[in-house]
Amino acid sequence: MAIREKTLGSEHPNTNRARYNLSRLLLTGHSTEALTLGETALTAHDKGLGRDHPWTKDSARVTAAALDALGRTEEAKALRERYGLTEPEER
Repeated sequence: MAIREKTLGSEHPNTNRARYNLSRLLLTGHSTEALTLGETALTAHDKGLGRDHPWTKDSARVTAAALDALGRTEEAKALRERYGLTEPEER
């Protein structure tokens, strides 16, 4: 992540796509870290690409999955509703 941030910048869509991918890997066993990365990617993707972009929706999906894993199911449900997601993140 440090190399991506240094090379592309922290707001670049590809930097945040890497955050999303890392977040997916961390869902099992490292949910807190997955949530942090997912939220960061989601914020940047929403701002830079818009709410309806597939990468934004992916970031919302993985963030909701991390919230579920942490027992924060109501927050996960609200996030999925906000982004029009019906299916949870595949693990």
